[in-house]
Amino acid sequence: MRAISKKIISVILLLILMLPALVACGNDDGVPKGMKLASNRTRVDYSFFVPKEWVIDEMSDFSRAHSDNETTSISVFTFDCDSEITINDWWQNEYLPKITPTLKEYKFVEQTDKVVVDKKSASAYVFVTSRDEDSLNKHRVTITKNDSKMYVIWYTSLVTSDTDYYLENLGTLSTILSVFRFTPITQDSAPLKPFEDENAPEGMMLISDKSIVLYSLYVPSTWIIDEQSAMTMAHVSEQNKSSVSVMQWNMTKDTTTIDKWWQDYHKAELQSTFGEHLVIDSEGTEVKLGEVEAKAYEYHIWLSGMTYKYYVVASIDQGSIHVLTYTSTEELYDDEIDTVKEQILPNFSFN
Repeated sequence: MRAISKKIISVILLLILMLPALVACGNDDGVPKGMKLASNRTRVDYSFFVPKEWVIDEMSDFSRAHSDNETTSISVFTFDCDSEITINDWWQNEYLPKITPTLKEYKFVEQTDKVVVDKKSASAYVFVTSRDEDSLNKHRVTITKNDSKMYVIWYTSLVTSDTDYYLENLGTLSTILSVFRFTPITQDSAPLKPFEDENAPEGMMLISDKSIVLYSLYVPSTWIIDEQSAMTMAHVSEQNKSSVSVMQWNMTKDTTTIDKWWQDYHKAELQSTFGEHLVIDSEGTEVKLGEVEAKAYEYHIWLSGMTYKYYVVASIDQGSIHVLTYTSTEELYDDEIDTVKEQILPNFSFN
């Protein structure tokens, strides 16, 4: 069950990445607002953007940038690989054996598979290495594959007894991952269309694929279906990236009730991951997800100077745990919470 909880944490980080730097449209040159290009397109086949205040390190064969206080850095490397090899096999059998001898007191922490980079599935490997007597470096290596090439996005932050720069800058990492592109960002693409449904409520559209998932999720027809997400998800507009998403997992013998799922697993994992950056606002409020009994939880997380708010509704149906999450920044949260409660929740249905 801990694996399920880890997946939920990765989803939370994914939802965070959709918000901070993408609240407004990019510039005419294709660079997202508040960002700058850190890769040389004449040398590499990807577009790598970092916050404007970061410092770009000029490298000949890879891209690298660091925060202005030099506590955090992100580098991008590419490697040719066998077209049939999986990301995890490449990490375990080819890449990790090469880098381990160069890492001081390497200690593996965790692996997360629910990551998306430019619509491609990816995996993230977290580990720590020693820095000096009073501090260490914490690393999150995100690896994705495009055709016969591996892309390694290596995030490193300083962790001291006083400050955890790794946790503080996770929101920035998420933003950087969300705007990473294998092709120039200026290329136009048609927005995704909703699924046809003659029974869709007036003014709403179906964004879930009934042939794949066990539910029907409707959102206002003015919303935008998210193309970058590995889950069913839509956001309000190009200017407002507040979103609604749904994930589902199979139940286990340890998750027989929603209360147990929340208290023993999801809440515990939130507290373990975010520590004092997490505040639970309310928990266990009885609501309905469509016509099914459910419970709602509200909390907010402070990362990288931003506060992200969540309204989570969990229910059990057909042997699965279904979690609908509304995610927004603190400033925009109230703008759409009534839409979620009064339109999206009542019109949700299980197939």
